[in-house]
Amino acid sequence: MEKKYLLLFLEGKSTEEIAAIMHVEPNSVYTMKYRIRKKFPDDYILPF
Repeated sequence: MEKKYLLLFLEGKSTEEIAAIMHVEPNSVYTMKYRIRKKFPDDYILPF
């Protein structure tokens, strides 16, 4: 599931767009961003 979110982030989609595509609330997208960020080192640059 995280891969799907990450691909949408890399495409440059906004949080609201991703929420609509994935049929979830925007808060769920923010949570997923947080979980993905935790898996990468602090100095790694993510597109969101």
